[in-house]
This record gives sequence, C-alpha cells and structure tokens, in this order.
Amino acid sequence: MDLYLIRHGQALSKEIDPEEGLSPAGRDQIRICAQMLTKVGVKLDAILTSPKRRALESAIICAQETGFREGEIITTELLEPMAKAKEAVAYLGQFAGHPAVLVAGHLPSLDKITAHLLTDRDELGLFVDNGTLAKIQVTTFGALGGRLQWYVTPELIRPVMSEAPDDKL
Repeated sequence: MDLYLIRHGQALSKEIDPEEGLSPAGRDQIRICAQMLTKVGVKLDAILTSPKRRALESAIICAQETGFREGEIITTELLEPMAKAKEAVAYLGQFAGHPAVLVAGHLPSLDKITAHLLTDRDELGLFVDNGTLAKIQVTTFGALGGRLQWYVTPELIRPVMSEAPDDKL
C-alpha cells in the first residue's frame, strides 16, 4: 500500500476559533499538497482523519482536490494527536487491500506512526511544518514495515507546481 500522511494545515488560534479550524494559510498549504497528488496521478482509495476540526478540514480539502468523495472520509480517534502509534498502525492495517490511503493528522501521532513503520525508534522529528506530506510504501503493518518514498512541505511544492507543465511534475 502507498500510505500518504499529511499534517493538518496551519490552524486558527483558540481565541479566534475554539475548535482550531484551518486558517486561510492552512487551507492553502493543504490545497497545494493535494494538487500535487493529483498532478502525479495519485488515486486515493481511502482518506482517514482525526475528528479534530483542523485535520478533518484538511482531509476534506484533499478529497475535493483529488476527486475523492467527501462522504467516504473516515474519522477515527486513533489518529488524534496523542493516539498510540501501535494502535493506529494496527488500525491502518485494516486498509491493507487499498492501494493508496491518505491519513490527515497531527503531531506527535503522525511522527510516531512514521517512526513505527520505518525504524525501531519512538519518534523521528518529522512533520514539524504544517501541511507536510509524506509517502510511505507499506509492506507490513508493524515495526519496520514501511519504506519512505518521499517527504515534502508546501513551501517546496509551491514553486515546483508553478513551474511544472500541466501534464508533468
């Protein structure tokens, strides 16, 4: 399976929005990453997300940009910020028959899931930037069951997308 992990975009402060929905900049961060997925031909078979508003809004933007049906987005508490990596990875294993799955989530859980799949460490220090997107090729849903294919940020994608021909990236 190709597992795409995206950290939610920049959120509004709790003072502005108690549910911490995406800011306009955060929406843009997610949109550019989702557009890149479309440009490179990714066809998502499932989108999973934390129920927290900023992650759910990120998942919805990814669905809109990639042609995935919003009504089929799956929310689970196993992808919340403090979720346990082993439980989250076991849950993701239920989607092993899907060729391409996107997970919209948070720190530290995305970093811990990635660490669990790629190494024998608890954390890697990835997903520091909002909108960070990674692709992991997963062969088994357990420790050391994946291989990192790429890791990009919206700041890296934006100039590449603006210069790439419509049919190539």
